[in-house]
Formats: sequence, structure tokens, C-alpha cells
Amino acid sequence: LHDSPKSNAALYRKKTFIYVPPSPPAELIQSTSYTLDFAARKFVQIGVDPTEKFKVIVHLLTSSRYVYITPDFLKKFFSFMGSILSFILDTPQRYKRVVFFEDEMIKLSSMVYNEENMLVIEAKKQQGYRVLLNRADLIRLQYLERCIIESISRKEIFTIPIILKQYDAIVNFLYAKCSLEKQPPKNVDEMRMFVNKNTHYSSEIVETCPDLTDQIQMCAAKQISESILNRMAQDSQEPLDHIDDSQVPDEIRSPQLCDVNDGSDFFNQFRELSLFITSPPPQPTFAEHPTPVRNVKRQLF
Repeated sequence: LHDSPKSNAALYRKKTFIYVPPSPPAELIQSTSYTLDFAARKFVQIGVDPTEKFKVIVHLLTSSRYVYITPDFLKKFFSFMGSILSFILDTPQRYKRVVFFEDEMIKLSSMVYNEENMLVIEAKKQQGYRVLLNRADLIRLQYLERCIIESISRKEIFTIPIILKQYDAIVNFLYAKCSLEKQPPKNVDEMRMFVNKNTHYSSEIVETCPDLTDQIQMCAAKQISESILNRMAQDSQEPLDHIDDSQVPDEIRSPQLCDVNDGSDFFNQFRELSLFITSPPPQPTFAEHPTPVRNVKRQLF
């Protein structure tokens, strides 16, 4: 027999739900933060994410959840701000949900929470990655639009080239130091320990300002370790993969055919060939007609 709805409801109320928080966001290099609501612990964080191939990423952070978005999506979000605010400021209607924008990665929709219209920003491929923004949060976010866009542009134009240059310098320095070890690290974990031990080298490798080596080493230790291990693996391979015995060196290849009217190039090809291959002289390009023997008697005057 099936249980009654009342018993099912009572059992549902007694059931204990455990909140499973999402994994923490990645550490960003040269990050900039803006406050949406300090009491509710809502912030905007902008920085360079080493786990995303050193691209600029925007984090919307709350006390328990977060969602990361790209600068391109943020620009689309600001373009929809007028329509979103007009809906959020309207009278809340329960069970009415509107999807403002949706792509493969993220979704913008509305919902009613605590008798108030809320904007839901959630990731589609990762469960639990979502943030709720109310009317005050959206107005504050619209107020910070110019500052946020300026921060993104500065990091894309100026900060990322400096980070990549100093990242390569760190990898080259640690690779040279690792090659001197009697027992060099063999996996990512051992290499990360080696990277974390060698920290005082910024004055030896940094030629540009500002010095971001400490942030790079702290936030991108895994990427540095993988780069060093990949270079060690490439150097351990024998450099014989590109050799093919069936190929003939260029200097001993036979000259290609050319027109007799090419001038000096036509005769130079035989001179180059004679330096390496002994062959009979080239045949003349004109026709030879032997003179016939005639019995001619000379007359004496």
C-alpha cells in the first residue's frame, strides 16, 4: 500500500539535508575586488586565472557560492541590464520564471525568493555554481560597470603580457636549477615542492616592473611544475625522429630541367653538378652539320 500524502510530507520534513558547497574558486593573479553588498557578503573579483590559460576571469562571490563568467559574457550582461531591471522592479509573481539569456556555459533567469524578484546567474555544466542578485545588487553592479570594464581592459592589455613574460622567466630559471639536481623531481607533486622551496629569485630574473613572481608562483605552481616536466620530457627524447635515410641531401640532388634561354643559370647548373658528380660534358644545344668532302681542283692563273 502506498503511504498517504500526509505521511510522506512528515517524512520529508524529518529528512536531513546536507549542504555540499562547491569547490573554492581558483586563486587569481593581480586581482581587483568590488563590493556589491558587504552585509550579504557579495563581491565582484577580477583577475588573471592560471587555470584558464592565463585569461581574465570575473568571479561573483557570495558567502557560500560563486560563479565565474568571462568578460565577453559580462558585456552581454550589461547590455541586458535595462530589461533585467525592468522585470526585477516589477511586482513579484510566484511561479513565474523568465530566461533572459542562455548559452552553452551560463544562464540568466529570474525567480521569486523571500517575496522579491531575484536574478539567477548559474553555470550549466557545473552543479551548484549559482548566485542570486536582488534589486539593490543589480543597481550597484550597474553603477560599477565602468570601473569593472576598465579593470578588465587594463589586465588584458598590460597585466597579461607581464605575467606571461615573468612566467617564462620563472620556468627557465627553475628548469636550469632543476637540471643540476642529482635526483630531479619526477612528478607534479614533487615538482611543486621544488617550486615552493625556491622562492628568492625575483631579483635574478625580473627585468620588468611590477614584480609579480610571488603571485605567479603561489597561484600557478601547478602550471609551472607541468611546464618544467614537459620540457624535461622533451629533452630526454633522442633527436633522431626527423632523420630519413631515403632522403638525399640538397647539395647532391640532380639539377632540374630548365630552358636553354635561361642564360647563365643554364650553364651554372652543370658547374654545380660537376663539383659532386663526374659526368660527361653537356651536349651542345645547336645542331652540328659535318661539311662533305668535295673533289675540287684548283685552277692556276
